[in-house]
Amino acid sequence: MDPRGSISVSSALRYWGCTIQAGAQICGAFGYAEDPSEMHQGVAEKFLPLSFSSLPFLPTDSSADWGRALNSLNQNTKGLLRNTSKVYPSVSFDSAQKSVTLFMPGFDKSEIKLYQGRFGATDRSRRPEARN
Repeated sequence: MDPRGSISVSSALRYWGCTIQAGAQICGAFGYAEDPSEMHQGVAEKFLPLSFSSLPFLPTDSSADWGRALNSLNQNTKGLLRNTSKVYPSVSFDSAQKSVTLFMPGFDKSEIKLYQGRFGATDRSRRPEARN
């Protein structure tokens, strides 16, 4: 993702939300910039609680110097690439308040539709004691 472009940031957030819907887990987010000082703190805050780090920009018009690119990674980026164990839940249930909280980055509340199915006492065909 290019942190300078709002469309790029919005697309990355949307892809993150789609990945959550598909049941996959994401441990971090990466952005690239020709000049690492161009990375804005505001972009990293949009991806909270994920860790956010920068990758070196590799031009596509010539062959990449992978040794130089890998050596230019900062410690934060190297740590994020190594650590895949920190996963954030996308759904949380609070039975005391009878509420469900969804974490769907990149989506507006109006785009998310939830449906509640009622099974049990009102649907006798699904209850084990209804068998003959």
